[in-house]
Amino acid sequence: DTFNDQMNQSECRACPEGGKAPAGSQSLSGCKCPYGAPGTFENKTVCLCDSGEALSSDHECRSCGKLHLVCKAPGSLVATAPLEPGYIRLQEPSEEIFECLDPQHCSKSNCTPGRAGPLCASCAQDYRASKKICVECKNVSTEKRLLIGLGCAMTLLILAAAAWKLRRHLPQPSPRTECLLQLIMAQL
Repeated sequence: DTFNDQMNQSECRACPEGGKAPAGSQSLSGCKCPYGAPGTFENKTVCLCDSGEALSSDHECRSCGKLHLVCKAPGSLVATAPLEPGYIRLQEPSEEIFECLDPQHCSKSNCTPGRAGPLCASCAQDYRASKKICVECKNVSTEKRLLIGLGCAMTLLILAAAAWKLRRHLPQPSPRTECLLQLIMAQL
């Protein structure tokens, strides 16, 4: 379960964990792994799945395409490999991969801005749904304040114009009513 890849080397190097090599093996490729092929990862000799495959928790190399993973280099893990667009994990790391209800709401294992929740199906905090999209709330409140202010100003302008027009048609107040109005105004 060892190999010697250099001349005059006094010690043999170990095959990856679980790997076996026939006596006299002269290279790492002489090691046979229980899954994948032997390779080096982070300066360690390990068994790696080929590119296009990812290692599952049951120590099997699985096709990345079938799992909706993007595995461009050897050594990918099902639980952490990048996902194809439109797919998401509910937690990281996880081998459970789900298709988003609306693929444009998921991006690179995360929800797109403004989206949240399982499968990115709901709006994030400080966002609200409007015509099937999530809109940031602060933009909406500024817009609403402006519309409400303009509406109130227009209403006051119309009332003032109506009062100005109608004042000629109202009877003149009696001196007693005028005195009462002056007293009320003085209290305000």
